[in-house]
Amino acid sequence: MRPSSSRSTRPRFVALTLAALLRAPLLAASALAAACAHPRSVTMRAVDPLGRFDYTSAADGQEVRGTIVIARSDSAYTVVMNTGGMTRDILFQRASLEGDRLTASTTTPAGALVALHVRFEGDSITGDWAMGPRTGTLRGVRSATTQ
Repeated sequence: MRPSSSRSTRPRFVALTLAALLRAPLLAASALAAACAHPRSVTMRAVDPLGRFDYTSAADGQEVRGTIVIARSDSAYTVVMNTGGMTRDILFQRASLEGDRLTASTTTPAGALVALHVRFEGDSITGDWAMGPRTGTLRGVRSATTQ
């Protein structure tokens, strides 16, 4: 009788390894789907962006205190930013809410882009703004609610 060689078991080993590799993506996809469907998976909390927020920022080395008023009519948000006298009130033409983040933008009469990014956490906001080449960060708190 001839002793068995590793050659005779090699094709079976290769076939088993190939089968395991082909199943691995299916197992990984199944595990991912199960993890996403688990009741303890992270869900995005709904935020209430409506209201008046008093904020503090800095522009050109000066502290700026102002308000941001966010309202909703029909399916659109209205955002008005008061800069405490640094500029006229800014009415943002475009505004959208995704999760806990509001993005608003408009253009000044001189053609400069104005952008506002706000993140909501309860009654607090943090974010940043840009008006042409000027930029800054802001922090604020809800001071009134609107309907």
